[in-house]
Amino acid sequence: MKVLHVIPSLDRQDGGPTAAMTDIATALEAAGVSVSVATTVSRTEGATLPVNWPASVPVMSFGRWLSSYKIAPRLAVWLWNNAKCFDVIHIHACFSFSSTATAFVARLRGVPYVVRPLGTLAPYGLSQRRRVLKTASYALIEGPYVRAASAVHCTSAQECRDLRAIQPRAAGVEIPLAVQPAKFSPRGALVSAFPQLASRRVILFLSRIDPKKNLEALLDAFIAIAPSFDDATLVIAGDGDTLYVDRLKRRSMGLGARIVWVGHVSGEVKSSLLSHAYCFVLPSFTENFGIAAAEALSYGLPVVLADGVAISSEVSEHRAGLVTGTDAVSVAEALTLLLTDGALRDQLSVSAAKLAEARFGSTRLGRELVSLYLRLKQQS
Repeated sequence: MKVLHVIPSLDRQDGGPTAAMTDIATALEAAGVSVSVATTVSRTEGATLPVNWPASVPVMSFGRWLSSYKIAPRLAVWLWNNAKCFDVIHIHACFSFSSTATAFVARLRGVPYVVRPLGTLAPYGLSQRRRVLKTASYALIEGPYVRAASAVHCTSAQECRDLRAIQPRAAGVEIPLAVQPAKFSPRGALVSAFPQLASRRVILFLSRIDPKKNLEALLDAFIAIAPSFDDATLVIAGDGDTLYVDRLKRRSMGLGARIVWVGHVSGEVKSSLLSHAYCFVLPSFTENFGIAAAEALSYGLPVVLADGVAISSEVSEHRAGLVTGTDAVSVAEALTLLLTDGALRDQLSVSAAKLAEARFGSTRLGRELVSLYLRLKQQS
């Protein structure tokens, strides 16, 4: 079976979508599917694949004209000439040229296609950033091709509910994303990379830095509890818009070395942080899945998630972490409980690893996607 995946970008700064696409490609390759990926890249910077991208999965990169909508005319031409070579086309994201062009070509060429919205159809996603333009665009462009899709890939029950609310006739299918097995690093690797974290209890945020992630609440929560826990350090791992990051740093500058900004991390540095952090925090207003949280769970890290993170309900059900509101007070209360009750933290840690293995395994993702693709191929 030959499947084409089309995603607007595989840039590092896009965070979760890039990580998810990497895991999907890896899972499908292991399941015996012939996978190809088409994406757009900056015409000046060119293409740089994620460090753990599966070497046997080809990526076709097309120069884009705009960073926002990512217009890439050569992609549309390539799609028209090659769409019929694939049994199924899997589209990632909405409100992007690559998604619109792919859906249009797939319908004309008679190729079944799947849309993974990446949270863009959630109430938060539709209300933020150019709300009026998005509303009009959805009515004229995204809505029709989502409704006509052979399937809409939702990564959580919450995303399925959001889809039904806005598009009741869409063929939603829930298939959770996967994370790769944890690669534990010795504590020496952490201390070597970050000497200031030796003998510290690390509260870890590891994700793309964006207003959606609600880092303001986390910073205010840590500022409130820091005087009570002298051995705790907040580590912010990730990058984002420079002006926004600088604004966040000014918000917390009173704590000095108690908050460590490490920027984007990968490889052994990333695994060392995940291996030895005390807990992981993601207070996002909304996440259609929460790939960073799922990765933390695979390392046995208790997680503190805002209730807008889609997998928070599963975390709560399986007692793999604590679920809070998006306000600083409730985040502070959860952190205080974990830092005070070591036995609770250890219990949550065991449950976290079990949940990740049972729910977010790569084999399960590959199997469920293959089943979906075979069904769509037979129906076409």
